[in-house]
Amino acid sequence: MLQCCKGVFIFLSTEASGCGASRSANICRISRGAQFATPSLRDSNDPGLDYVKVGFPPFLSITSRLNQASVSSVLEYLINWFGEREFVPQLGRWLYALLACLEKPLLPEAHSLIRQLARRCSEVRANLETKEDETLSALNLMICLVARYFEQNDLADED
Repeated sequence: MLQCCKGVFIFLSTEASGCGASRSANICRISRGAQFATPSLRDSNDPGLDYVKVGFPPFLSITSRLNQASVSSVLEYLINWFGEREFVPQLGRWLYALLACLEKPLLPEAHSLIRQLARRCSEVRANLETKEDETLSALNLMICLVARYFEQNDLADED
């Protein structure tokens, strides 16, 4: 598991792997970009798209190589990160991709993780100032996926 996971992270974040960065920092750089991991790496004068700075999108070539243990590990890290910070579009893309990679039947740890995700999304949604907030549809999607697809019906919105 560790080798597969580490191989993916090295592939995605070669800059971090050479300096002995932790696995958590690599996950952070992969999914959300260097500006979340290390603010000093920002450079607004750089033209073009630099994935090290903006975060790697969850490409199929990346997510399809993750085994279930790796998917759960990355999902756990991102859900814990989301528990302490606000929802951002890059996070939503990664969460969606990782949920799509989860295989049923889920292990108890995965059940706990996705329930934690749905509760956090509900909490953030309840605190939105307007119904026109750009994150509302993404939060609703996460809640719906957990409740309906993963059959956590007690977390579903009332119809």
